[in-house]
Amino acid sequence: MNIQALRDIENQLESVVSDNQNEIKETKDSLELTKQKIVKANEDLEKAQNENDIKAYDKAKKDLWTANNTKDFQENKLKKGQELVLMPADEAQALVSEVNGITDDLRKEQFKNALKLLHDLKKIADESLELKELANKLLSTIRYDVQKESENDIGYFHDEYKKDMVIGLYQQIESVPMYNGTLKAVTNND
Repeated sequence: MNIQALRDIENQLESVVSDNQNEIKETKDSLELTKQKIVKANEDLEKAQNENDIKAYDKAKKDLWTANNTKDFQENKLKKGQELVLMPADEAQALVSEVNGITDDLRKEQFKNALKLLHDLKKIADESLELKELANKLLSTIRYDVQKESENDIGYFHDEYKKDMVIGLYQQIESVPMYNGTLKAVTNND
């Protein structure tokens, strides 16, 4: 399994949703045009009434009736499009199971890889601690045994290496609550 399987599902879902969204947009656009036709028909109706033009009045009345019915139709179509379930429940449930299964498999693989990195980091951290302890021992020997300074002397020589070491990084990672969870997840195969 790889993440491409999830990307394929993503593309499938985006296609389904996109088709529905395009249909909704087209319906909304048509509805706006119809509303404009209603406004125009009302204006034509008023104008025909003011001019006492029965033929123009009859045409405006028919246009208004048609536009209002079209508007009702489009509003119903829009509502149905917005409420339309885009996939049968059993098919959606199958996708949910597939997504969860793929994600679980990839997650386990990632935790195994993370555990390998943590073991490598632990090894480097142990070497880092050994390095720091050896450096501190040597610095102490130089200060106290070679240079014969006392602990109270504020001299040029230091008996402790103070720069950051990998062990400090590892200890911070180890103190994160998820650290033990990562180890547990890999060992328990969660």
